[in-house]
Amino acid sequence: MVSEPAYLVVSLLAAIGAILAGLEHRGPLEGALRGLAGGLLFGAFILLIVAIWDDDPTADLPEPQLVLIAFTTVIGVALSAVGGLIRGRQEA
Repeated sequence: MVSEPAYLVVSLLAAIGAILAGLEHRGPLEGALRGLAGGLLFGAFILLIVAIWDDDPTADLPEPQLVLIAFTTVIGVALSAVGGLIRGRQEA
């Protein structure tokens, strides 16, 4: 069974990871591109795990579930762009 608290913890770790991944890039655009890939993969793998898991998830997922991929992608782009912006300002 996939629980909502576990989902929230993983989501928080992914958000921190998105910012840190953005810090590896020299500007918000490069960071955003990194976040595009990361957010897309994060959302897709959540749905893959839910599809493979035998039990119904206890966390609420949007309907249609593909909205989750769009949501995680947009959040990933934004957070990684912030990381890229931070690095770009530090180097300027």
